[in-house]
Amino acid sequence: MRSKKAFKNFIANIIMQLVTAIIGFILPRYFLTVYGSTINGLVSSLKQFISYINIVEAGVGTASIVALYTPLAKHDIKEVNAILSATRIFYKKSGYIFALLVVSLAITYPLFVNTQINYSITFWLVIILAGSGVIEFFIIGKYRVLLTADQKSYVVSILQTVATILNAVISIIFMKLGFNVVIVQAVAVVVYASRSVFLVFYVNKKYPYVNLMAKPDMGAIHKKWDVLFHQIAGLIVNNTPVVILTVFSNLKEVSVYSIYYMATKAVHLIVTSFNSGLMSGFGEVIAIGDKDTLQKSYRLYEYIYYLVLAWAYTSAGLMLNSFVQIYTRGVQDVNYVRPYVAILFIIVGVANNIRIPPLTIINAAGHFGETKYRALWEAIINLSVSVALVKPYGIIGVLLGSICSFAYRTIDFIIYTNKHIILQSSAKTLCRLINNIVLSCISIFLFIQIFKMQINNFIEWGLWSCIVGIVTLLIIVLGNSILEPDSMKEVLIRFYKINRSFKKVQHENSRLGF
Repeated sequence: MRSKKAFKNFIANIIMQLVTAIIGFILPRYFLTVYGSTINGLVSSLKQFISYINIVEAGVGTASIVALYTPLAKHDIKEVNAILSATRIFYKKSGYIFALLVVSLAITYPLFVNTQINYSITFWLVIILAGSGVIEFFIIGKYRVLLTADQKSYVVSILQTVATILNAVISIIFMKLGFNVVIVQAVAVVVYASRSVFLVFYVNKKYPYVNLMAKPDMGAIHKKWDVLFHQIAGLIVNNTPVVILTVFSNLKEVSVYSIYYMATKAVHLIVTSFNSGLMSGFGEVIAIGDKDTLQKSYRLYEYIYYLVLAWAYTSAGLMLNSFVQIYTRGVQDVNYVRPYVAILFIIVGVANNIRIPPLTIINAAGHFGETKYRALWEAIINLSVSVALVKPYGIIGVLLGSICSFAYRTIDFIIYTNKHIILQSSAKTLCRLINNIVLSCISIFLFIQIFKMQINNFIEWGLWSCIVGIVTLLIIVLGNSILEPDSMKEVLIRFYKINRSFKKVQHENSRLGF
């Protein structure tokens, strides 16, 4: 059952991530050509500042999801309602604080960029871009928590996919008709707001026993403060580059950073889509104390994840620089093609994504208090190195700050998870990482020394991307099959069982006339 739910979550999430990635390439290009690098940099900067304000969520979502694992596994409806009621109350309180901080940001932020952008434009962009956050706090949050904990995050993914497509189509139409950036961004909020109607309808239909007004169990979410600690550290680590560039550089440099970030973020989303829904599955296994299943499932998960990671970032590393060159062609107000920046972004992406398997287990186990000071050190390293290097090295400086902090924390994640939760040696993980690095280097060497890629437009880029993707996948899959044949055999058996299960369900539905 857990495998089937995980598979549904995976399919829905990977479709959502692919759609998000494709549209994430299309919309910024329109922004650059229609509004210029300064507006593009402004929107990117504002989104990062608003993400800081989102910290008032105070870890409620993650803490609530972890708290729901046990009562959902035991079908304890009373406790499920008590936790959801507490979640609703916390989200509502956080929503009011969020709205107040957004207004404060809307008043003060424009003062820092008023020499580059009109005050009123910046003011209204802050208000509008924060709209989705308001909806999350007051409507969507509590329902998303329930579906995620019950391994049905595919519902949220489907709604997100539809909303993303609608937003892109309407935004492009509005830009072509000559509407200003404020109106275009307002459209996105209206579209995303429509998700809440369908989400509420689905939960009310599928979970008729849910009572959000039940007596709340505030103590069940006691880990929210430890989660908050991690979220603050995470915000510093993940959003510091744009904030530091905004303060110490200019919005055009922020725009350059945002283009490379957009491209590598798409890769990140595709890789982590495999991770969708697995935290709740591992949480259920941990909640019932099945250590053997936990170890076996984690080893297989780690094996597949690192294979996908190696393939995705090797392919991205070979194609990123040419993508940016074509994508920003015709934009003359700042130089976007920076090979060293491209290389560092790939290193940052790899270092950041290596941690995902152990991080998933730590979150599933609820080890927030045990690891919070480790997160603090990561944030300190990131912030101090980035601030020290941004003046002399610009974007490269903040990327080096990210690499330093990720290097420390990723190693720490691997050691902690294997030692304290999985209860096994970290040597296997280290060997898998080395194996995939070697296979990636073989692929890179092949395309640099043998193939001579000549790319002048997106059609050629697309063709070469297919070639790179296929060849790299063959090398990495074949290499992992040779180096770990038993693991590859287990992967094939697992997929065969899932496929057979789905065919059986389809046959039953057909027999019953559905």
